[in-house]
Amino acid sequence: MQSGSARATTIAAGLNAVGPKIIQEASISLAVEEGGFELAISKAREAALAARGFVTSSEARQAETEERLVHGKFVARVPFLRYSTVLSQIIGLGTVEAREEAGRDVSQQFVDLEARGRHLGGVETQLPGFLGDADSIGDALTMQSRLNEVQLQLEQIRGQLRFLENQPQYATISIASPSAASCRSSRRRQTTGASSMRGRPLPAASSRSRVAHLSASPPSHRLWARSCSRSSRGDC
Repeated sequence: MQSGSARATTIAAGLNAVGPKIIQEASISLAVEEGGFELAISKAREAALAARGFVTSSEARQAETEERLVHGKFVARVPFLRYSTVLSQIIGLGTVEAREEAGRDVSQQFVDLEARGRHLGGVETQLPGFLGDADSIGDALTMQSRLNEVQLQLEQIRGQLRFLENQPQYATISIASPSAASCRSSRRRQTTGASSMRGRPLPAASSRSRVAHLSASPPSHRLWARSCSRSSRGDC
């Protein structure tokens, strides 16, 4: 069994040999003009296919009061080298309300799986010899069961390695387009809030402000203000 430092050295060497494996993902909320949802999704699909990518899922829904498709989701995978170009084309189809991009590093996971695969491969090579040396049917069945288990684990690891090998070569772009009605409602709330703020009267000056104003006046004005406040008549 390797020590902690020896295992760290092995992993570091494996990472250097494999190189970085980054899975790039982007998620966008895109608002389009009323009636333009189907056209926007069609152009997004064309952009992905033109870049030699493919669509993994697409979903579209109708509004409650309309028969045409007005909102939905769209997910495409495009070659990593064309990721920025396709993303820019899709962003140009509407107004971006939210955007999130992330890169997931799976390099160490890949190296660990390779190490497990090499270990299980060695076990798979040794087990048939043990199976031939079995002294009883029970021992033979045990060895055969262990061999089947190891082979299953090897197939699972090989599948995961193929997946991780393929994933970084393509970037995933997810698009969610809200309905035009919800966009109008959001804009209407923003406009209404701004209008109400514009029409709201300014708050009256506080008594402290008035006192401060009087104390900042010239001496003659302060005497006039004091006598005026003591007078019961309204002829100040």
